[in-house]
Amino acid sequence: MFAEARSRLDTELRTAAAVASATTGVALLLGALTVYSPKMAVGLVLGAAFVVVAVWRLPVAIAAFIVMTLPEHLPGSFGAGDTLAKPVGALILLAWVGYLFVHRGQVPLLPRDHPLFFWGITVFLLLGGVSALWATDVSQTRHDLGRFLQVAALLLVVYTAGSSRTGFRTMMQGYLLASVVTSVYSLSHGAYVGQGRLATLFDPNYFAAALLPALAIAVFLIATSDKWLTRCLALVILGVDLTAFVLTQSRGGIVGLAVTLVLAVLLAGRARPRILAFVLVLAAAGLGYYFVYKPAHIFQTGTRSGLSAESSGRLDEWRVATRIFETHPLGGVGLGNYTTVEPNYTTQNINLQFSSFILRFRHVAHNTYLQVAAELGIVGILLFLGILAAPFRLATKALASVRRLSDPLEFYVCGLIAGAGGLVVAYIFLTAEWEKQLWLILGLLACVPNVLRPPRAELDES
Repeated sequence: MFAEARSRLDTELRTAAAVASATTGVALLLGALTVYSPKMAVGLVLGAAFVVVAVWRLPVAIAAFIVMTLPEHLPGSFGAGDTLAKPVGALILLAWVGYLFVHRGQVPLLPRDHPLFFWGITVFLLLGGVSALWATDVSQTRHDLGRFLQVAALLLVVYTAGSSRTGFRTMMQGYLLASVVTSVYSLSHGAYVGQGRLATLFDPNYFAAALLPALAIAVFLIATSDKWLTRCLALVILGVDLTAFVLTQSRGGIVGLAVTLVLAVLLAGRARPRILAFVLVLAAAGLGYYFVYKPAHIFQTGTRSGLSAESSGRLDEWRVATRIFETHPLGGVGLGNYTTVEPNYTTQNINLQFSSFILRFRHVAHNTYLQVAAELGIVGILLFLGILAAPFRLATKALASVRRLSDPLEFYVCGLIAGAGGLVVAYIFLTAEWEKQLWLILGLLACVPNVLRPPRAELDES
């Protein structure tokens, strides 16, 4: 017994010595790094702390990621460049790997739970890579492949972290917080472009689209929550986000919001009378505002059938994208190569109003689905539509199965589905296939079957 106790003491002493040595080494490294670059040393410490927190509570880390990276651009005073998405995303991915290692075999994984959905994403990625064989500009293909890998990794991480009730709710609340923080900053700094369109941290059209899921979730919380504090907070979020949304003057956003509100009524179930009443009030207020104040960008008239130059330019891009698809129907022109080849189509027999504009600026197609079709052909667009449809089907099927159980997360899911529907419709007017908000929402939708299962012991709630 004495020998066993001594052996255990020796082991503990060796462990303590190893920890002390490692701590000393890290301290010396940080000390040297601080002398060289204090800013880098602080960033390293914060990054390490973030990874530790993420391994411990992955949903909390992703919620923080959503808040930090929802803005398209960050204020220069942050000293972190235009965006935190890449560095923080890399830390999240590292933490996810650690999370999988710590909880081996006990966490949800998309490839295992929904293999068809996962393989659809994989085949789409492979098609994008193979398209480099016929792409005019291979560097653009590599660039878009890199973006796709980032958002696909985000979806995988979100699925793992959001497949518990606590994790799902945490990330949904993170999205709400991100929307209101971004809106408050944008409104308070009041940077406008064009005809008075709010654009402090975002392109107005992308900002309006990103706000749609938050608006839908807030509407459901106001109309269905039993907690007065939750209703009050949701009302504040709705008021702030709706103000920012209106000031973006985004016509695509308005179309997306209309679809969101219609879906909210259709999905509301037993809460339909309250949701319908709320939607009618919002619709009346919105119509009153737009027709009384007549925002310049929305009601701008001109000599081209009442369309602004921006709208006409968008229609020109749609015509070019359609012609590219008709010319290359099977494999497209290669991932990321729409802007490379579009000038070649301005001299063809296409009715273009701003061909010189296209030649000079080489804009994207301003339509997610036409851009994918032009770059990857019929196979690519079918795969992409399947990737979008799969999580919607998973979420709506799971929602239908719990209607009779009155699950407390039911209306979070209703808001998520309605907002996601508005988002993908708004993307008819935007090129947004690699927007992180889209893939974050798809990941959350895929989590719904796990979240709405009957209550059970969950790893991160233990």
